[in-house]
This record gives sequence, C-alpha cells and structure tokens, in this order.
Amino acid sequence: MKRRMNFKQTVTSLFLLAAICAGDFSAFAQTRRGGTTGAPPKASSGDGKKPESSCKNGYQGTVTYTKTVSTSSTGRYGSYRNMKRVYTATIDIRDAGTLPGTVSMSAAGVTGSFNLSGRVTASENETVDQLDVSEKDEYCNLSLKGAGKPQRRRCENRLNDRSEASGTGDAANVFIGLRGRRMTLGITNLPKLAGSKSRASSTNCSGTCVPVQPTSASSSVEIPGAGERGARTDDDAVEFNPESFNRLAGSWTRTSTDGATVENFEWRLARCAPALEIADVRFEHKRVTDPDRWTGVDPLTGTVDGNLVRIKAKVYNNGGDTAYASVKFAETKSGEPLPDGATNVMVKPGEARDVEYEWDTSGFAWDENRRNQSEREIAVALEGGNIEKAKIKILPKPVVMVHGLWSNAAAWADYPGYLREAHSFAWKAYAVGADPEHGRMSTGDHPGNYKPTNTIYQNAQELAKQIKFARETNNAWHVDLVAHSMGGLISRQYINTFMPPVFDGRPEVTHLVMLGTPNMGSPCADTVNEQFEENGATEMHAMRELKPIIVRAFNQRVGDRKGVKFSVLIGVIPVPRTCLADGVFGDGVVPVESAKWNLTDYEYVPRNHIALTGEEDFKGFVLPRLAVGPKKARAEKSTALSFNGLNDAFALIDRRRSEAGSCFRNAAYKPADADSGDGDAAAKEKVVLAAKGVREIELPGAAAGVLIVAEPGVAATLTDAGGRILGQNEGGLEALRNPFRLILPAQKPSGALKLRLENFADGETVVFVTAFNARPAGSSLTIEAGKPTAAGSVPLIARWLENGAPVRSAAITGRIAGRSSEIRFYDDGRHGDGAADDGLYGAAAEKLPVGDYFIEIEAEAGSLKKTAVAPLGVGAPNAPAKPVRRGR
Repeated sequence: MKRRMNFKQTVTSLFLLAAICAGDFSAFAQTRRGGTTGAPPKASSGDGKKPESSCKNGYQGTVTYTKTVSTSSTGRYGSYRNMKRVYTATIDIRDAGTLPGTVSMSAAGVTGSFNLSGRVTASENETVDQLDVSEKDEYCNLSLKGAGKPQRRRCENRLNDRSEASGTGDAANVFIGLRGRRMTLGITNLPKLAGSKSRASSTNCSGTCVPVQPTSASSSVEIPGAGERGARTDDDAVEFNPESFNRLAGSWTRTSTDGATVENFEWRLARCAPALEIADVRFEHKRVTDPDRWTGVDPLTGTVDGNLVRIKAKVYNNGGDTAYASVKFAETKSGEPLPDGATNVMVKPGEARDVEYEWDTSGFAWDENRRNQSEREIAVALEGGNIEKAKIKILPKPVVMVHGLWSNAAAWADYPGYLREAHSFAWKAYAVGADPEHGRMSTGDHPGNYKPTNTIYQNAQELAKQIKFARETNNAWHVDLVAHSMGGLISRQYINTFMPPVFDGRPEVTHLVMLGTPNMGSPCADTVNEQFEENGATEMHAMRELKPIIVRAFNQRVGDRKGVKFSVLIGVIPVPRTCLADGVFGDGVVPVESAKWNLTDYEYVPRNHIALTGEEDFKGFVLPRLAVGPKKARAEKSTALSFNGLNDAFALIDRRRSEAGSCFRNAAYKPADADSGDGDAAAKEKVVLAAKGVREIELPGAAAGVLIVAEPGVAATLTDAGGRILGQNEGGLEALRNPFRLILPAQKPSGALKLRLENFADGETVVFVTAFNARPAGSSLTIEAGKPTAAGSVPLIARWLENGAPVRSAAITGRIAGRSSEIRFYDDGRHGDGAADDGLYGAAAEKLPVGDYFIEIEAEAGSLKKTAVAPLGVGAPNAPAKPVRRGR
C-alpha cells in the first residue's frame, strides 16, 4: 500500500539525516534477471524540495533470502546424479531506534548506508539421488575347451541422501546501501545450522553367472549444517523512489549463467506505521502431485478454478500493548465478501501473527455471464485499519474430451478453438488419444471398423491416464469431461470405478457433459453386432457393449455418480427411425429415451448424432454448463458434497431401480430386457470389395430398405429392377456424418431391389449389408401440429395405437421443452380432436413464435404407460403448417 506525505522541510543539517531516513517509503521496483520487471518507481516531483518527516522510529518488518542450488548429470548406461539444496533465512526486524549509519542528499539523490538488526530463522534441505550403472561381459560355464557363451552383467547401485538442518539467531544484520535511485541490500551474521542426514542405498545385479540377491541399507546421523555466511544483491540493482522512505517492499532474483543457482530476496519494511497493521498478502495452493504440502502460487501461472487457495496475511503490532482485531477477506471483482471470510486475531507487542483463509476458487475463472474473469483481486481488511490487496489468476478447469464409437481424438479437432474463443488460451483441452502416451482408447478408429477393440472398462482405464496427465500438467484439482456417444458410458465407468478421491472432499470430475450418449443402448448395435459375430468378429467389444440388453447390465453395476453433475444433449431428427427401429425418434443412432435415461439436466436439438460436437451446441449447451460463475459454483458444490456424503445410499437406490427395470419403463423403443436383434432383417450379406472394385447385389423383393456398415471410402446406390435410383449414400463426409448408413426407397420400387457398392479406396474393404422388411403395426404414440390460429396458439393432435388399434380413455399431458406450463390433451370432440372417444386427442399449445421446438408427452391408460419426444415446427399463422407424424 503506497503512501505519500508532504511536510515542511527543515533546512538545518542537524535534521537532514532524520528528514531523509524518516521520509515516506513506497514500494520500489526490482528488475529480475531473466524474469519480469516490477512496478516502476514514482517519478520525482521535480520541484527541488527534499523529503522529510518528523518520524524518528526504526523499521519493522521482514527480509527473506532463499538460495536454491540444483545440479544434474548423466553417465553411461543411464547413470545419473541429481542434487537439490534449498536454503531459506527469514529476518524479523524490530528496530525501535533511529537508523544507525550515514545518509546524505544532493541534487543527484540519496547516498549512504545504514544497518538493521533482527531475529533470524534459517533452514536448509538437501536431497541427492544417484544411480551408478556398470555393464560388462561375463563368461559362464567354463570348460576345458574354453569359455562358454558370454552374457551381459549389469549392476545398479542406488544412493539416496536426505538432510535437514535449521538454526536461529538474535542478531542478524541487514545492510542497506543507497546511491541515487539505486539500492543494495545484504544480510550477514546468519546462524549456524544443525540437523540430521539419512542415507539409503541399494545394489541390484542381473545377467550374472551366479544369481546375486539385491541388497539395501539405510542409516541416519546428526550433522552440523553448513548454512550460509551471508548474501547480497548486486550493487545498485534495485530501483526505488528517494522521496518515499517510510515503507520499503520489493523482491530481487539472480540466476547463475548455468541456471544451477537461484538467489532471491524479498523484503517488506515499514516505519511510522499505525500500532496494528496488516501486510504481506500471499497465496498458497497444494500440488496434485504433493497434496500434503502448501506451496506458493506463481503469480504468472496462477491456480485453477476449483482449487483451494490459502490466503495468508501478516498482522504486525507496532505498538506497546497487546492488540485485538478483526480481519476480513473479500474478492474485489465480484464485489462480495468471501463466505465465512472474517476472523479475529490477537497480536502481542512487537510481534507479527499470520491470519489465514482457505478460499474455494470454484467459479472464479468466470463471471455469472460466462465471461473471462480470471484476473482476480483479494482484499484483506483490518477492522479500523488498513486494507492490503493482492492479485491472483484463476484459470478454467481443463476439459478432457472423450470420443465414442468408430472415432478417435480427431473428433474434437475444433474444440480447443471453441475454448480459446470462449475464454483464452488458458482454457486447456485434452482429447483422449491425441497423445497416446497419456491414454488411447480403442473403439474402432473409423466407421465400418469390425476389428477387435477395448471394452468400456478398459477404455475407462485409458481415460484415467489422460485425466491424470491433465490434472498434473495444470495442477488442477478438478477437471470437466465432455463426452460424445459411447464416450459418455466410458466416462460413467471411470467415475463409478476409477475416479480417485480428492483431498478437498469433492469429486475429481466436476461436470460430465454428454452429447448423444446411449445411456440405455442403441438398436443399431443389435443389428450390426449380430452380423459381426456371425462373420467371426467376436472381439468388437465396442459394438457389442452398445446393445440395449448389455447396457441394462451396465446400468445395474455402474450407477454411482459420486456427486458429479451429469448433463446430456439429445439430438432429434425429423425422420422417426433409428436403424431398423421404425417410429423411434432420436439422432439416427441413439433414441431420445436412451440418451435421456433418468437424467434431469437435458436439452433437445435438431441435430444428427455426429453433428452434436459442433460449435453451435458447444455455445448453446456445453459452455453454459462449464463456464460457471461463483454463485452457481457454490450451489453445485453444496449438491456435490451432499451426494458424496450419501454415495452408498444413492448407489443402492440406482441399483434397485435398475434391477426393477424402472429405468427402462418409459423407453420409446423395444424394451431392454430382450435382445431386439435383427428380427426385421430380410437378408444379410458380407461383401468383400477389391481396391477400386464394384459389386452389385440383389435384395429380396419385400425389402423396405437397407442398412450398410462400411468404411467411408465406399459409396452405395439403391435401384429397382429397371435401374431407377431409389436412394444413395456417396460415402466420404456423408458416411462420417451417418456411421450407420440407412437407405430408404424414395419411391415405390418396381420389382426386386438392387444395391450397387463401389470402393474408391486403394485397398480391399469389407461391407456389411442388412436388408429389412417393413415393420407391422405395433405400439406407437404420435403427435401432429396444425396451422397456428389467428391468436397464435398451435393446435396439437396426439394418437396412441396398440397393435394398430387406438387406445381410448387415456390421460395424455405434454409440455414444450424449456417451458413449464402443462398441456392437457382431450378426446371429447371439443378440442380439435374430431369425434369424441375416437382415440384422437386434441390440445392447443400456448402462443409460440415461429421456429422449431420439442414437445414431450406422457400417456397413461390403466397399466399402460408411454412417453415420447418429438420435434415441433411452428409456422406463421397465415401459412399452412404441414402436419408431421411425431414421436412414439
């Protein structure tokens, strides 16, 4: 805290020394070699006046010196020697008298020197790790005919030394030299140290003729520590303002040319201060790799959103009586006091007491409007006294992206750019598999892949490696996961089975945002997996584990969320079909109800399965769930802690629900308690295509369409007997957008269907073809939207059929997604539903602006229950709206 005092100058030489030494001190700057430059000194007023003050007190405060020496060397066969020694001395200055020494002033500035004395506490820690390796040929099985075959003998000798020493003294000396606008600082009379040294050694040999057992030994001995005799800054190294003397604060660093030795001075000295004063605001956090120790927060790299930060401030008592005070902590950018951010402190005369506050930084990388707010400022206020402020960077949690079936890290190629645009380069993205050394999942690298893959369980272990790397690289206590498709199941497995506890008691993963995850499986997997296995591809676990019956077993054993907030984005395309499952709305791969599962945080978008990783859905769905400000983060923390305290209870509830099948009660496709298989398949065929090859196959005349699984380099065209094109898939990008390629005849075919397959790739490939029949009438729940009325309300018609017959006397309700008002449907002939009791149910939605919406409906009749979600297009009132068959 900078102060400036202007007093009338005394011109007599008798008071010159007091005037200069007692003048107002402000923080002076330090140029760090190889580092940054501190704040520049205040400019002189230029009026020729000399600073002076009536203050005659000595200095109070601290000077800290740290010296770190690190060396490393390597030798043959992998030998090495690493040494690190850290010496620290802190001098507590309590000088009640005037400055001893000589100081003078001229037009050029201040010259002279003075000494301060104080109590010093010093410590030194040294570690030495050494490995000596020797190798040589050793001849075994000697005989009269000469030496036998040589083998390589390798011996490793390991040595580990640890020493700790400390000491105190009452008369350490601090020297301050002045020259113009430059200053030199030095310390002498440092104490002798004493401590202990421990040594552990081991020897292990391999490749010997006669086996040699490993040996190890350890010892400990008391030692006199060497310590340091003294230290000083470079001459004239520190800039300061000669007009401001009452407060000195700064730092200085010197690094040797070889980088092995780093010396650092930090000082804070004040005089003429109030009786009780707060100073030295600092920040500490724990390292993910060393959770038992608090370390200083680097001001350049800061800390990560969600980490606990210990704020430390020192309260000085410059008076002669014991003093009591209240200290309050606040974050100035948010304008709110920190929770429980007040503490009381008692300080004896001439002492300094540390006050601490553990700050949960969750949400402080953002403001409440999802904007970058990483630059934060903490204010520590002494009630009735001064306020000290310090700045700290809070960076966003790393985001780990988890790909799904037939995919790899390239699926997230655009995500790092999305994160940078939303916040800055400080928001880090890690796609699993981008750096295989830190985890690589195997789900089949591209559509059509039927080769062996990992299981979900094995992929979750690979995900664990990537999360560990992201946490340790950024020192992030917590991360967020964004998962596409099957990646959501892999993430759930990780959270349930492998996620370790974090030392702050909250889950390691804060948010799991799923994009089109088949939380109840996909009927596409039933059809394709059966064909894979019939053709010997029995190790394609990624496909098999997406079958609804397999996912049901998965949900029974993987139900513990451990306080992680789950969210899911659900794609809904206009065509009510998911592979062979007719009348099932979804994103073309995952049915709506499978993605929704039993989650409460979900949204719908008019997107196919692959498109869910695009920028629009990042901004509209993912970003609002990751860019959480402090207020929302506090609410989420409360929920996470309550879940963590009830993990066992919630896991038991989830398990019982799964066993009872209630999770699947409202499924809008074939129930998961039976394998849906490929009962609608009319024919199946495995086709081998040569490089640049073409094949044409004939499909059964009753076939209603064809499902193709192939590499992107394969194009397919469906024709009738007369050669008329009924549908086609060109491969390439189109195949990447629709991994399960479904071709439905656009017109009524004439005679048998033919499928032309063409391989544009340079290598042989395999195509799996399934022709399917039209499904007979079964169970369906549909909805149609009529033309908006002049008042703007939208008429709706719902139809519920069981085995082709309408269900009467049903209770049907619905709501527009994102809106709370309920819509009730009636079959009374008065709500646009036709005749009363005819199985058609009518309702009217509230006035809606022109656009696309989603409607959720629930229907119940006796023991029958159904739910459905369908897209709803609202046109202009004066334009006819095309009725669309919706939902099931």
